[in-house]
Amino acid sequence: MVMPRSINELTDAEMSLIEKLESVTGLMDEKTEQLRDNGVFDGFAQIYREYAESEEPEAFKRAVFFFWFQFSEPSCFSGLHELPKETNDLVFEKLERFAADGNIDSELRWMLPYYYSISDWIFDDVYTSSKTLRRVLTEKEDHLIANVRHEDFVNRGLMGSYWGSANTRTVKR
Repeated sequence: MVMPRSINELTDAEMSLIEKLESVTGLMDEKTEQLRDNGVFDGFAQIYREYAESEEPEAFKRAVFFFWFQFSEPSCFSGLHELPKETNDLVFEKLERFAADGNIDSELRWMLPYYYSISDWIFDDVYTSSKTLRRVLTEKEDHLIANVRHEDFVNRGLMGSYWGSANTRTVKR
Protein backbone atom coordinates (compact mmCIF):
# COMPACT_ATOMS: atom_id res chain seq x y z
CA MET A 1 0.00 0.00 0.00
CA VAL A 2 1.29 3.43 -0.96
CA MET A 3 1.27 6.01 1.83
CA PRO A 4 -0.46 9.29 0.95
CA ARG A 5 1.86 12.21 0.44
CA SER A 6 1.90 15.01 2.99
CA ILE A 7 0.85 18.55 2.15
CA ASN A 8 4.53 19.54 2.06
CA GLU A 9 5.34 16.74 -0.39
CA LEU A 10 2.37 17.67 -2.57
CA THR A 11 3.40 21.34 -2.46
CA ASP A 12 6.90 20.40 -3.62
CA ALA A 13 5.42 18.34 -6.46
CA GLU A 14 3.16 21.24 -7.40
CA MET A 15 6.05 23.69 -7.43
CA SER A 16 7.97 21.44 -9.85
CA LEU A 17 4.94 21.32 -12.12
CA ILE A 18 4.45 25.09 -11.87
CA GLU A 19 8.06 25.57 -13.05
CA LYS A 20 7.33 23.38 -16.09
CA LEU A 21 4.04 25.20 -16.67
CA GLU A 22 5.77 28.57 -16.66
CA SER A 23 8.56 27.37 -18.97
CA VAL A 24 6.41 26.45 -21.99
CA THR A 25 6.40 28.78 -24.96
CA GLY A 26 4.50 29.31 -28.17
CA LEU A 27 0.86 29.57 -29.11
CA MET A 28 -1.86 28.09 -26.90
CA ASP A 29 -2.00 24.84 -28.90
CA GLU A 30 1.77 24.48 -28.75
CA LYS A 31 1.81 25.11 -25.00
CA THR A 32 -0.96 22.58 -24.48
CA GLU A 33 0.98 19.95 -26.43
CA GLN A 34 4.16 20.65 -24.45
CA LEU A 35 2.29 20.38 -21.14
CA ARG A 36 0.74 17.09 -22.20
CA ASP A 37 4.10 15.73 -23.37
CA ASN A 38 6.09 16.79 -20.31
CA GLY A 39 3.58 15.27 -17.86
CA VAL A 40 2.22 18.47 -16.32
CA PHE A 41 -1.44 17.62 -16.95
CA ASP A 42 -1.04 14.10 -15.54
CA GLY A 43 0.98 15.39 -12.59
CA PHE A 44 -1.64 17.94 -11.59
CA ALA A 45 -4.42 15.36 -12.04
CA GLN A 46 -2.65 13.04 -9.58
CA ILE A 47 -2.13 15.83 -7.06
CA TYR A 48 -5.79 16.80 -7.44
CA ARG A 49 -6.85 13.24 -6.64
CA GLU A 50 -4.68 13.22 -3.54
CA TYR A 51 -6.04 16.57 -2.35
CA ALA A 52 -9.62 15.42 -2.94
CA GLU A 53 -9.08 12.22 -0.95
CA SER A 54 -7.31 13.94 1.94
CA GLU A 55 -9.10 14.93 5.12
CA GLU A 56 -6.83 17.94 5.75
CA PRO A 57 -8.59 21.33 5.43
CA GLU A 58 -5.69 22.83 3.43
CA ALA A 59 -5.81 19.95 0.95
CA PHE A 60 -9.56 20.42 0.59
CA LYS A 61 -9.14 24.15 -0.18
CA ARG A 62 -6.60 23.29 -2.84
CA ALA A 63 -8.90 20.62 -4.32
CA VAL A 64 -11.73 23.17 -4.51
CA PHE A 65 -9.36 25.61 -6.20
CA PHE A 66 -8.32 22.97 -8.78
CA PHE A 67 -11.99 22.12 -9.33
CA TRP A 68 -12.82 25.77 -10.08
CA PHE A 69 -9.62 26.75 -11.91
CA GLN A 70 -9.83 23.91 -14.42
CA PHE A 71 -13.06 25.42 -15.77
CA SER A 72 -12.04 29.05 -15.42
CA GLU A 73 -8.70 29.25 -17.22
CA PRO A 74 -7.40 27.62 -20.41
CA SER A 75 -5.38 24.50 -19.62
CA CYS A 76 -2.25 25.91 -21.27
CA PHE A 77 -2.23 28.60 -18.56
CA SER A 78 -3.55 26.61 -15.59
CA GLY A 79 -1.84 23.25 -16.12
CA LEU A 80 -5.19 21.58 -15.42
CA HIS A 81 -6.61 19.57 -18.32
CA GLU A 82 -9.63 17.30 -18.30
CA LEU A 83 -9.41 16.46 -14.62
CA PRO A 84 -11.20 13.20 -13.79
CA LYS A 85 -14.96 13.50 -13.41
CA GLU A 86 -14.97 11.15 -10.43
CA THR A 87 -12.55 13.46 -8.62
CA ASN A 88 -14.65 16.50 -9.53
CA ASP A 89 -17.71 14.69 -8.17
CA LEU A 90 -15.88 13.83 -4.93
CA VAL A 91 -14.77 17.45 -4.41
CA PHE A 92 -18.26 18.77 -5.04
CA GLU A 93 -19.86 16.17 -2.75
CA LYS A 94 -17.44 17.13 0.03
CA LEU A 95 -18.13 20.82 -0.60
CA GLU A 96 -21.87 20.26 -0.24
CA ARG A 97 -21.36 18.17 2.90
CA PHE A 98 -18.99 20.71 4.49
CA ALA A 99 -21.45 23.52 3.72
CA ALA A 100 -24.32 21.54 5.28
CA ASP A 101 -22.20 20.77 8.37
CA GLY A 102 -20.93 24.37 8.69
CA ASN A 103 -17.32 23.20 8.18
CA ILE A 104 -16.14 25.84 5.73
CA ASP A 105 -13.44 28.04 7.24
CA SER A 106 -13.28 31.81 6.82
CA GLU A 107 -10.65 31.68 4.08
CA LEU A 108 -12.64 29.32 1.89
CA ARG A 109 -15.78 31.27 2.79
CA TRP A 110 -14.47 34.35 0.94
CA MET A 111 -12.89 32.32 -1.88
CA LEU A 112 -16.12 30.54 -2.84
CA PRO A 113 -18.18 33.65 -3.73
CA TYR A 114 -15.25 34.85 -5.84
CA TYR A 115 -15.14 31.52 -7.68
CA TYR A 116 -18.89 31.67 -8.14
CA SER A 117 -18.78 35.25 -9.45
CA ILE A 118 -16.38 34.20 -12.20
CA SER A 119 -17.74 30.76 -13.08
CA ASP A 120 -21.25 30.46 -11.68
CA TRP A 121 -22.19 28.10 -14.51
CA ILE A 122 -19.99 25.36 -13.00
CA PHE A 123 -22.07 25.37 -9.88
CA ASP A 124 -25.42 26.10 -11.54
CA ASP A 125 -25.25 24.06 -14.74
CA VAL A 126 -22.66 21.34 -14.20
CA TYR A 127 -23.41 20.56 -10.56
CA THR A 128 -26.67 20.98 -8.70
CA SER A 129 -25.88 22.59 -5.40
CA SER A 130 -27.83 22.46 -2.18
CA LYS A 131 -29.56 25.55 -0.81
CA THR A 132 -26.95 25.74 1.94
CA LEU A 133 -24.07 25.63 -0.53
CA ARG A 134 -25.82 28.16 -2.77
CA ARG A 135 -25.99 30.54 0.22
CA VAL A 136 -22.26 30.08 0.89
CA LEU A 137 -21.48 30.63 -2.80
CA THR A 138 -23.44 33.86 -2.98
CA GLU A 139 -22.72 35.45 0.43
CA LYS A 140 -20.44 38.43 0.24
CA GLU A 141 -17.58 38.16 2.70
CA ASP A 142 -15.71 41.36 1.83
CA HIS A 143 -14.85 41.97 5.48
CA LEU A 144 -12.81 38.73 5.44
CA ILE A 145 -10.89 39.76 2.31
CA ALA A 146 -9.66 42.94 3.97
CA ASN A 147 -7.25 40.89 6.10
CA VAL A 148 -5.76 38.87 3.21
CA ARG A 149 -2.06 39.37 2.61
CA HIS A 150 0.23 38.16 -0.14
CA GLU A 151 2.38 36.30 2.39
CA ASP A 152 -0.64 34.19 3.39
CA PHE A 153 -0.26 32.32 0.10
CA VAL A 154 3.45 31.60 0.04
CA ASN A 155 4.26 27.91 -0.37
CA ARG A 156 0.67 26.88 -1.09
CA GLY A 157 1.07 25.50 -4.60
CA LEU A 158 -1.04 26.53 -7.57
CA MET A 159 -3.73 28.02 -5.34
CA GLY A 160 -1.11 30.10 -3.53
CA SER A 161 0.39 31.22 -6.82
CA TYR A 162 -3.00 32.42 -8.04
CA TRP A 163 -4.09 34.19 -4.87
CA GLY A 164 -0.61 35.48 -4.06
CA SER A 165 -0.46 37.26 -7.40
CA ALA A 166 -4.04 38.58 -7.24
CA ASN A 167 -4.60 42.08 -6.05
CA THR A 168 -7.01 41.21 -3.26
CA ARG A 169 -8.48 44.70 -3.36
CA THR A 170 -9.89 43.87 -6.82
CA VAL A 171 -11.40 40.64 -5.50
CA LYS A 172 -14.18 42.47 -3.66
CA ARG A 173 -17.54 42.17 -5.35
